[in-house]
Amino acid sequence: MSGSTATSNNSSHGTGTSRIADREQYKLARYFEAVAVNSAGIAEHKTIHDAAAVDRRTADTYDGLLERLFITEQIPAWTSSRLDRLIKMPKRYVVDTFVIELPGGKLIGLEIKASAAPRPSDAKHLVWLQARFSDRFVAGALLHTGPDIIELGNRIHALPISSFWA
Repeated sequence: MSGSTATSNNSSHGTGTSRIADREQYKLARYFEAVAVNSAGIAEHKTIHDAAAVDRRTADTYDGLLERLFITEQIPAWTSSRLDRLIKMPKRYVVDTFVIELPGGKLIGLEIKASAAPRPSDAKHLVWLQARFSDRFVAGALLHTGPDIIELGNRIHALPISSFWA
């Protein structure tokens, strides 16, 4: 009987690990949505991580990850007074469109949307890029907060943003 229990625990361990990874993925998605909703705003950091239901340490980790992936950028507050600059909050921006040029001049377009259910109309910049550079356009990816891969057009797909770190 104890052998049966051990087997049961071992087989559920993989499932438990998978559930933890899924929870982390959705926590990051919630955090990204909270940042995106406040893009270019001056929301306090606590407001954003409370909205995403993550603690400050997790939020700092997510901020670092999103900035290293060039998905978000924090711009320091600007004022002519140095003292005011110390107390003003930076603005967070979601960087939403990238074009990657590969060797040989081929192009890949990336668009980022704070949506869990992207539609073809959300990829309008990728469609424009494809039409404008039809001979060089390789693919377009719209990164979103949902879990699904969705075909949005010819060589244009919506991909979960979490696929970069899953």
